[in-house]
Amino acid sequence: MQLSFIHFSPFIWNVHLIAEHCYIDQWKLVFVG
Repeated sequence: MQLSFIHFSPFIWNVHLIAEHCYIDQWKLVFVG
């Protein structure tokens, strides 16, 4: 279970970072445009 968690965790973190990046980009577009 520990191995599974360690293997799966980076994937969740990656998705979180990508989502946050897209969210920030959207705000930039709204602010600039």
